[in-house]
Parts: sequence; structure tokens; C-alpha cells
Amino acid sequence: DARFCGAHFDPDDRERCVAVSGEEIRAGRDHELEYRMLRADGSTIWVRDRVYLVRDASGAVVKMRGIMTDVSERHRTASALEKSEDRLRLALDATQLGIWDYTPATSALVCSERCYQLLSMAPGTPTTARSYLDRVHPGDRERVVRAGAEAFRSGGEIEVAYRVDLPDGDERWLLTRGKSYLDEAGRPVRFIGTMADITERVRSQSQLERLLEQIRA
Repeated sequence: DARFCGAHFDPDDRERCVAVSGEEIRAGRDHELEYRMLRADGSTIWVRDRVYLVRDASGAVVKMRGIMTDVSERHRTASALEKSEDRLRLALDATQLGIWDYTPATSALVCSERCYQLLSMAPGTPTTARSYLDRVHPGDRERVVRAGAEAFRSGGEIEVAYRVDLPDGDERWLLTRGKSYLDEAGRPVRFIGTMADITERVRSQSQLERLLEQIRA
């Protein structure tokens, strides 16, 4: 009732819960809510409240019964995961890394927005292992396939540098690192990793090698 809500509901959830529950009761429906509850010691917990309407012989609602479950741990875990994902996102933004995740059961290759940028593909483009390899320079493709297949089948790691062709005719050097995961039967079930632009590093190394050759000459 109103006194219970006023005494025990977290003020930020009270109005929402009262409105939702009132609407469901008027519609004659059992319903479920999640909200924060204030305990006697002043601490806050999250509860899932399943509300069942009890009717008399004529079908009129005469009272409500409910089952409350403490779901605080789930909310704490979700909150911690969200913070962890925020920290990971900040780290990835700072290092300019892309993240990719390949699932063999569906042949789907899920790419972060940064991966799409590095591959010069429109964000959200449906991507498979084949469409990814189509972006790899033909001169590097076989080497990338071989390195990926070996790591994928063995549950090992991959680290391979290669070129991708850009729409303007230029090329970009990428470094892909990843790890394959096997199930209990030894079958690959997931392949995840990162992608980074190393074009400037490769060009600097090439310039240094040419300079050293000139000095030796």
C-alpha cells in the first residue's frame, strides 16, 4: 500500500513502481517489478517483486499476494561489468585498437567500429571470414589464412602483419593479434583478438633500412 511504498521504496523508484503497478492492477493482470528497497539499517537492496491478484467468486480483485526475491547480486555484477566495459572502451580508444570476435558455429565475424575504420568498411556491414580476407592484399592473403588456420585449429595465438587495400588505391598495414578457444572435444568455438594500424611503424622501419643500406654502400 501507499504507506509501505513510502517507507520502503527507494525514492527514485517509488513513482515508477506505483504507476506501473497501478496500471497493471486496473487491467487485472499479475505483474513483476524490480526496484530498490530501503532496509531498516539504511542500506539498499534490489528486489524482484512478483505480484499476484487474488479474486473473489465474482472475479473482482480483493487483495494482492507477492513473492519478493533479493536480486542485489545480479545488479552488482551488472554494474561492475558495465564499469569494466567502460574502462575497456576507454583503453581501446586510447590505443586505437579494434576488437574482432569470430564464432565458427555461425560464421559471423563481429567487429568493433574501429575495425571497420581500419578495413575501410562501412560500420555495421555484415562481415564473415571471407569478406574480411577479401580486404587483405592479395600478396599477403595466403600468409594470413595460413597463420589464422593454424592458430584457430590448435587453440593457439596469432600475430600477423599484413596490408589491406584502400579505396583510394593506397594501402594500410595492420597488425592482428588473437587467441582461439577450444571446447572439451578440442573443437574451435571462438576466435577473438585485436587489430591495429602499424602503417607508420612499417614505413619508418622501411626508411631506416634504406638509410642503413645507403650508409653501408
